Amino acid sequence: MAKKVKNPRVKPNKNQIEQRITQDFKRKFIYILPGKNKKEIVINARPMEFRGLFHDSPLMTVSPEGKFAVDGTLGDLKYYYIPNGEYESLLKLFNDFEIPETSHFILTVLFLSMVFASCKAAHENNFNKEMEQKDKELCKALDFLEEFEKGILILDKITLETKEILIPASRGVHAKLAPKKITKFHYNLANQLIRYALMNYKQAENFNIYKDMSEGYKKYGRDMFMGHKNSEKQSQSYYSKVIFDYLRQNLYRSAFQFWGQFHEYNAEVKRLKAIYPRKHLFLFIGKLMVLSKLLPVKESKLDEDIIESIEKKLRPYIKQEEEKIKRIEERNKNSTDGSYEAIPFQICF
Repeated sequence: MAKKVKNPRVKPNKNQIEQRITQDFKRKFIYILPGKNKKEIVINARPMEFRGLFHDSPLMTVSPEGKFAVDGTLGDLKYYYIPNGEYESLLKLFNDFEIPETSHFILTVLFLSMVFASCKAAHENNFNKEMEQKDKELCKALDFLEEFEKGILILDKITLETKEILIPASRGVHAKLAPKKITKFHYNLANQLIRYALMNYKQAENFNIYKDMSEGYKKYGRDMFMGHKNSEKQSQSYYSKVIFDYLRQNLYRSAFQFWGQFHEYNAEVKRLKAIYPRKHLFLFIGKLMVLSKLLPVKESKLDEDIIESIEKKLRPYIKQEEEKIKRIEERNKNSTDGSYEAIPFQICF
């Protein structure tokens, strides 16, 4: 039987990337502008409980009451609008997974934050790609000039592409340029003059800044996404962790009422784990992420695939927690002064 060959992934071209950025920019305003058939969500304050949750809230010009206003001042947006169809899907998701009503608002805020994260991902990816190319080209230019200064390279012929400035740039308006012009230098006198100019590159304004940028890139590289492949994957990992922590802190809270009552406490924990097993939480996180469009999936993808995707993102974090539990248990076991460290409640689930 012939082996199935996967279709190679085709990278989007510049026009397709710009089109995606424009579409995402417009999509963001669906959740910012009021309209018919939308559910209004009002976030009046940013309590401690919100810390890290509304990570990607947009910075917009707002009216004194906190609504988007073109002629407003920069500030916290308080009014958001979710299309009714999406809001109904959100409530259905909460009900299907038996999420208490007390957690609906915070999880709705997290949904909005993931929407805005997905809307800026293409822009951030493109920005990072362009900065990477600029960093590499700067390093290439400085390496070239250094080899030229040391006499490793000599000038033979020079070809320059230039554009004459017809109208200088002004505030908010790009300069008007003439068509590209190619200038070539073949003879020694002209080449020597340009050679002497190039050899004095270290006298150029801001040379030390360029040098530091080049050395920094060579030493550390560019890691805008903290070890992740792109903006989407970074946000997916971040929100997987944030929602996982939030759910464990809140869904198992009822066990606290039996603290100190061994049998009752264990019975309540067992009951809660039956309702909210880990894979159940992974699936909820994944489906909430899919609804926000932060996690794109094909229609043919099964629940098991979504669970595996979220579990993979959380695996390093869960491993850290398991190691932390072992360290605490070992320390408590060998304690000589009678002091004991408590294991954080949520990481037991």
